Amino acid sequence: MTQDILDWAGHLTWKDGLISFIILMIFLFLGKPLTSLIIKILTHFTKRTRNTFDDDLIKAINRPLYFLIALSGLYLSFKYLAFPASAAHVIGHLYRTAIVICIGVALFQLTNSTEKLFGHFSHKLNLQFDRIVIPFITKILKFIVFALMLTMILSEWGYSINGFVAGLGLAGLAISLAAKDTVSNLFGGFIIITETPFTIGDWVQTPSVEGTIEDISFRSTKVRTFADALVTIPNSTLANEAIINWSRMEKRQLTFNIELDIRTPRQQIERCLTDIRAYLKQNEAVHQEAIYVYLQEMNTTGFNILLYFFTTTTVWKEWLNIREQINLNILKILEAHHVQLAVPGRTVFYHEENPNQEHFERSPQ
Repeated sequence: MTQDILDWAGHLTWKDGLISFIILMIFLFLGKPLTSLIIKILTHFTKRTRNTFDDDLIKAINRPLYFLIALSGLYLSFKYLAFPASAAHVIGHLYRTAIVICIGVALFQLTNSTEKLFGHFSHKLNLQFDRIVIPFITKILKFIVFALMLTMILSEWGYSINGFVAGLGLAGLAISLAAKDTVSNLFGGFIIITETPFTIGDWVQTPSVEGTIEDISFRSTKVRTFADALVTIPNSTLANEAIINWSRMEKRQLTFNIELDIRTPRQQIERCLTDIRAYLKQNEAVHQEAIYVYLQEMNTTGFNILLYFFTTTTVWKEWLNIREQINLNILKILEAHHVQLAVPGRTVFYHEENPNQEHFERSPQ
C-alpha cells in the first residue's frame, strides 16, 4: 500500500492538487449557506404542524448536516485525486463511518426531545405517561442509538457482528457475576419504573425509610425524610420491601378517643353522641362514607367515646386544620351539654363539719 501511494504521488500534478483544493473550498464555503437553505425549507413545512417535535428534529440535524456537507467535499476532493485502490478503499470506509457518526449524533440529540414526543402522542391517544418513565425511555433510546451506531461502524470495517455480540454476552456474564448487587439494583429500578409504586414527589413509607421521593435512577432511589435528611436506597432493597404510598390516599383517616367524666349522666352522654354524629355528617370536610361515633367502653375513670372517620383531603396541613376545627366544635358540644372531660388522678372531698376527714371518690391512676 505504501509503494502504491508513492507511485501515485509521483504521477500527481499541481493541477490535480489545485482542482482538488477548489472542490474542498467550494463545499466548505457553501456548507453553511446550503445548510441554512435546507433548514429553511424544512422549517417551512414544520411550521404547519402543531407539535414542536419536528422543530427539535431540525435543530438536531443542523450541525451534523453542515459537517456532512463538509465531509462530502473532502471525500470528493480525495476522489478526484484518484488514490490507489487500497487507499481509496480506506477513504471510502472513513467517509461512510463519518456519515454514520453524523446521523448518530443527530439521533442522539433528538432523544432529548422524547418528552415532547410522548406529550404529543399522549394528547392524541389520550394516554398518560409517568414522568419517571419518560427519562427511562430516553436513556434506553440513547443506548439503542449508540449500539446501532457502533454496530454499523464495526460492520463497515469488516468486523463480525456475531462474534462481537457473543463476546458481549460472555463479558456480560462475567460482569454480572462480579457485580451481582449492581445488576439486582438495575432490575429493581426497572421494576420500580415499570410498575410505578411511587413517583417523584410522593410520600412513601417502607421498613427502611419514610419521606418524599426526590429522584429515581437505575441503581438507587433518593428519599428526603421529614428531618430533611437525604437517604439513598438501593433499588433492589425497595423492590423487595412493602411500600406504603400515602400520597395515593383518596381520603385520610382521623381517629381519636374522648373520655367523659365518670359522673356524667346517661342522658347527657346520649345527647352528646347524637350532636357529634350530626355535626360530622354536616361537615363538608368529612367523608360521608364511614362515620363512627360510639360509646366504646366504661371504666373507673370515665366513659370512653370512639370517633372514627375520614377527611376528604389528604394534604397534611389541611388535615391538621380540619382536625383542629373538629376538636374545637366537639368541645363546644360538650360545653353546651355541661359535660366535662375525665381527668386522670383522684378527687378529694372535705366534709364541712370535719375538714380533717377525707372522702376519696376516685382511686389514683
